[in-house]
Amino acid sequence: MKRILGWARFAVVVPAIASIIGALLLMAQGSISMLTIVAQAITDGSSLKESIVDVLTAIDAILLGTVLLVIGYGLYELFIDADIAVPHWLRVNNLDDLKSKLIGVVVAIIAVVLSEYSWTPTGRQMSSPMESARALWSLA
Repeated sequence: MKRILGWARFAVVVPAIASIIGALLLMAQGSISMLTIVAQAITDGSSLKESIVDVLTAIDAILLGTVLLVIGYGLYELFIDADIAVPHWLRVNNLDDLKSKLIGVVVAIIAVVLSEYSWTPTGRQMSSPMESARALWSLA
C-alpha cells in the first residue's frame, strides 16, 4: 500500500507539465500580441483608448502565463523533485509557499482585468465604482 501511495505522487507530472506548456503558450501569444499592437499603433495610428485596452489584454495573457508557470513549477517541486533549478524567489517548500506566491500574481491580474472592464466598448469610462465592481463580479 505504501508503494502505491508513493507512486501516486507522480500523477502530478502531467498537470505540472501541462501548466508549464500552457504558460509558455500564453506568454508567447501575449508577447506577439504586444508587438502587433505596437506595430499597429505606429503604422495605423490607433486611438489611445483602443491601445490601452489592447495592451492590457496582452499583459493579462502574460500574467496568466506567469500564474500557470508558478503553478507548474510549484507542483513539480512539491510532489516530484524539490531540487530543480529555479530562482530562489520561486522555490516552493510547502503548499502555503505556493499559495503565497500566487496571491501577488492573482492580485495583479485582477487589477488588469478591472482596468480593462472599466472602459466600455465605446471608450467611455464606467459611470460609477459600483458599475466597475459589477464588471469584476461577472468575471468570478
